[in-house]
Amino acid sequence: MPIPVPIENVEDARFLSVSGGLKTQVLAAGALTTFDVTMEVYTGVVLPVFSNIGLHLSTRQDEFRSFLPFRSMRVRSYPRDSIIDFTAMASLATFAGEEDEAVIAGVDNVVSVRLETQPFGECLVMRVLLAALNATIYRCTYQVTLLVRAGKGAGTIAELAPLNTGTTPA
Repeated sequence: MPIPVPIENVEDARFLSVSGGLKTQVLAAGALTTFDVTMEVYTGVVLPVFSNIGLHLSTRQDEFRSFLPFRSMRVRSYPRDSIIDFTAMASLATFAGEEDEAVIAGVDNVVSVRLETQPFGECLVMRVLLAALNATIYRCTYQVTLLVRAGKGAGTIAELAPLNTGTTPA
């Protein structure tokens, strides 16, 4: 069962957007199509608090899901199908191992970054697979780079009001 990370457990959120003259080509219906795009970069620290101490004799995996805020407690709502492509990276930042035991702790992979329907709009949600043996994972860092449809017919990206404490991806 994925661990839903509350919005306040995404710290040091940073956002960068580059636009103007950027284009990409995508294979659509068997032909290359050129799109105007904006490149967006999200970085930050997630506090998933995932533990596998004394519970199992083998490495345990679990997935966390988190919003990608552009500022503290703030997310953006995107038009459906506006994300053309992305690249994502996550890594372990802080963990604690059980004394005198073999310890494994890490990020196995970024499972997905996609728009997911929330009560307040289509928002970016990142899913990351963690692994641990005799360890507690406290913090992971991430960087996500998106190519977002821009120009005519691209729709409007809305910067939403701050989310309430405790809000997690649906």
